Amino acid sequence: IALHGHSSPIEKTSAWPTKARICVWFTYAQIVFNVLTHMFWRVGPQMTRIPEQEIEVFNTVQLVLVPTMLAAVIFFISEQFCRNPQRPAALIMSRLVIFECFIKIAYYTVLAKYNGGFAHVNLRAFGPERPIYLPRWIGWSLAIPTLIAMNTYPMMDTVPFPVFFRRILPMQAATMSYCWSCYLGCIIYDPWMGWFLISLGCMGYVSIIADQ
Repeated sequence: IALHGHSSPIEKTSAWPTKARICVWFTYAQIVFNVLTHMFWRVGPQMTRIPEQEIEVFNTVQLVLVPTMLAAVIFFISEQFCRNPQRPAALIMSRLVIFECFIKIAYYTVLAKYNGGFAHVNLRAFGPERPIYLPRWIGWSLAIPTLIAMNTYPMMDTVPFPVFFRRILPMQAATMSYCWSCYLGCIIYDPWMGWFLISLGCMGYVSIIADQ
């Protein structure tokens, strides 16, 4: 391949391009500022009275996600045991869908059964008081990186899964860190630091979109 002046898809994908490195830089920056915020900035009040309408929505969503997860499980079983030859990309994708549904069912169940889980007042919201939920933040920190893997799955048609995973790792790390930044930015008292963290998270989000 090298003698003919061409590179394989694996060689093209194994090194992070500039856009991926920008995601890494934003990840590092967000981790540093988030840790400093945990250490030196004061968190706002908890919200104990969650609107009843939101609890009803949480109950509905968790029930809607169950048949979706069951469909993914059935597809995985059919691919695993009924198809010959097997399609590795299809097996990986079905596992990702199952994991995505499991995470969402888990945090919506916590939100529904435990009065919103652990909620703070969103101090950056305009208008009436709005809750921001710790279980949802944790769930999004896992679910959104999984969605990125699902969104970029065509890459698995040309490269092995370890190479694919290494290529999307900067996007996934930046996603988890921007969820963290925006959550913290909404619940700390200091509006200047709060909006700074939210802005940093938005820039991290833009870097992820650019890398895709």
